[in-house]
Parts: sequence; C-alpha cells; structure tokens
Amino acid sequence: CQSYPATICDKDYKQLNPCKDAADFLPDIVKTRYCEFGGNYPAKDTCEALGCSTWELEDGSGFGCSCDTEEKCNNADGTWIFKTCEEVIKEWGQEENQRVQEANETGTCAGQTTSWGEDLTEWINGQANTCCQSYPATICDKDYKQLNPCKDAADFLPDIVKTRYCEFGGNYPAKDTCEALGCSTWELEDGSGFGCSCDTEEKCNNADGTWIFKTCEEVIKEWGQEENQRVQEANETGTCAGQTTSWGEDLTEWINGQANTCCQSYPAT
Repeated sequence: CQSYPATICDKDYKQLNPCKDAADFLPDIVKTRYCEFGGNYPAKDTCEALGCSTWELEDGSGFGCSCDTEEKCNNADGTWIFKTCEEVIKEWGQEENQRVQEANETGTCAGQTTSWGEDLTEWINGQANTCCQSYPATICDKDYKQLNPCKDAADFLPDIVKTRYCEFGGNYPAKDTCEALGCSTWELEDGSGFGCSCDTEEKCNNADGTWIFKTCEEVIKEWGQEENQRVQEANETGTCAGQTTSWGEDLTEWINGQANTCCQSYPAT
C-alpha cells in the first residue's frame, strides 16, 4: 500500500516523524548501517582477523560477529544493510506512533516510555539526531536549542576538527605489534589482554584500525539533554561554579575541554 501505515483498518492513520516540524524530516538520509549474518556467524578467529568484533552469544553456543564497514562485512560473508530515515520510521509500531502523536499534541514526551520500556525522549533523540534538520529540537521539545561552549554563539567554529582517534571495535592488535607500529598499549580492566591507541592516521591504518575524526559541530550534537540543560543554566546565571556533568565531572573543566578548540574567544567560555 502506497498509503501505509494507513490501512483498511484505520484509514486516517498518519505516520509521524521525530522532528519538531514534519518538513524538517530528511527521508533519504541513511540512518542505520549494519552487517547481517542471519545467525550464521563466521568463526571467532576469522571474524577478528577481518577486523570485525565478536561477543559471546547469550546461550553460550558460540560467538557473534559485528563488522563496521561494507568491505569487512563482505569479506566475512555477511550482507551489508542500510536503511534510510524513511524506512526506519516505517518500522515504528502503531503503539509508538500513538505515543508520538500524544507527545505532538501535548508538546512533551516527559514521563512517556516506548512499549519496551525505553524513555520516549531518549528514543526520539536517537531517531532524530540524523533524520531531522532542526535537531536537537524534536517532536518531544520543539523549542529545544543546541547551545555551544563559547561565550557568544557566533564564536563557535563548527567545522574545526575537535577529536581524532583510532577505533578498533575491541579487536586490538597484539601488544608487540601495536608497540612496534609506534602506538601505545594498556592492560584491559578485565585482564584479558591489552588495548592499543594510535595517534596518527598512518599508524592507525597500519594497525588495521579505523581512523575517526569529528568536528566541533558533531561533538556538541552528542551532548545529552541533561548537559545542554546545565549549560543553559550556566548561560543564564553567568557561571558554572558548583555544577557537574551527569557523570560527575566538574562542568567548568568539561566546558573548557570542549571550548579550547571550538571557540574563537577561548579561554572565555
């Protein structure tokens, strides 16, 4: 049916989206990418040798395999799947759509959960962060504004690269290999081996890692709503004194760590 999710059972049913305004929705953006094995995972050693990550299956029958790129997925005989924002929201159940409809009418998702018990605001944020032009404003909070760590909004440098790191997805090279490539190691907390950290793209590639970089814009979009709220309070009161992040870090120190690269006016924040 072209008109799905409206059906003969509910002809007026309308598919909502997570954005503050329907026009903000980006239907053709790819929202999810993953490697599908249909339960037929390669052997643990094979998976890890291809640069993919493994985990023990809940029933103890073996190990699952997760590949973060199409090339690795194909090499592991998986099927690379991607879904657009349009496809993802069409997978919403009617119960979720109904709760989003209620949030749209009341202007808030506060106190609401999904049918599986997840906080509705968090679930909507996870849908909206890629699919809505106006994010972090969403259907849950249409007036929500993303702040930045600078003294004035105009001082923000959105396109500056803020973070660079080498991602191994838990599949670190051997300690001797890592160190021979000029990377550093540390013992994992569970004592199962050693992690590896490479500080340049060349070293990372040589160690079969994936070099990741994020701009200031991308980094602040990862702020949780709780952090944004505390920054809003600091903006209104003119101080971060006595405030902490949701994980207990001093708010001033955290903001300085965000601002030192991303604000023209730093060290003012």
